[in-house]
Amino acid sequence: MIGTIRLPVYAGGITRTVKFSVIRAKAPYNAILGTPWLHSMKAVPSTYHQCIKFPGKDGKTQTIRGDQQAARELLIATVKMQQQTSLVNSVGKLLHKIYPQKEEVREVAIDESDPTKIIRVGIYLSDDMCSRIISFIKDNASTF
Repeated sequence: MIGTIRLPVYAGGITRTVKFSVIRAKAPYNAILGTPWLHSMKAVPSTYHQCIKFPGKDGKTQTIRGDQQAARELLIATVKMQQQTSLVNSVGKLLHKIYPQKEEVREVAIDESDPTKIIRVGIYLSDDMCSRIISFIKDNASTF
């Protein structure tokens, strides 16, 4: 992940500020709107009907419809991108020491109200790194 950015997203007369994660990856789309945006819009998505419905400013139901042709073209573009090989022009210096993966993990509850929601964190991580990971996951629990 390169970083994050907050941008206004306009849909059906309503603008919401959305936090996007910026990544370096080949993708045929520009952005993915996830659960936090759907919740903020009080939206109901339907993959079967390829649409999203949500209450508009005037109280009437707004609908954003999908486009089957665009979805098909997106799928074809994705498959083509995955088939392309990436070439490395140069190899940079190792930034971090790479540790061999270990089987030993520590289970951590991320939601006090639901003890079944746990994550497993490698015990070889430093205490600082472990607490930063746990804090990040708790802060973004609605995404997972």
